[in-house]
Amino acid sequence: MSYPQLTGAYEVDHFIPLEIGGSNDIKNLWLEPASPTPGFHQKDQFENFEHGQVCNGTISVTEAQRRMVSDWYLYWQQEVGGVTATTSGVQFVSAPVPAAAAAPAHQAATMPEASPGFYTSSYHTAKYWYPSSCSDWQSLSKAYLEAFPTLEALLEKYPGRSESPGC
Repeated sequence: MSYPQLTGAYEVDHFIPLEIGGSNDIKNLWLEPASPTPGFHQKDQFENFEHGQVCNGTISVTEAQRRMVSDWYLYWQQEVGGVTATTSGVQFVSAPVPAAAAAPAHQAATMPEASPGFYTSSYHTAKYWYPSSCSDWQSLSKAYLEAFPTLEALLEKYPGRSESPGC
């Protein structure tokens, strides 16, 4: 890597993010570019999404780690970012996955059978929740987006939220 680079062109990233059990060990770090898309901004979105999924019990820590090191981009497309014109035709260079990052086969969990049913923002000023059938949830900041399997689970964590008036 030549130096210096433009500010924001790269970040030192974790294969397994700290928020889902990763470490600062050098074997868990790599230099990730911002572009082409998907870059570190999109991976950061997915890291936050996975953290929320683990915290609300939708997936296990082991599953979140497995998804992160196996093909985070695929899961980001399916659950957070969608497929956009900027992601088509991009050639990806695979970074080596540290051996410690891969979960043993007997510990691998399965994907949830259903998509999350409700969404809200964890941002401190957020007031609303959104059913998955309402596309308005997609306008929420991906950095704060939280998904829940049931409305009861969402309201348990965020009592006082009401359904978005747009839904």
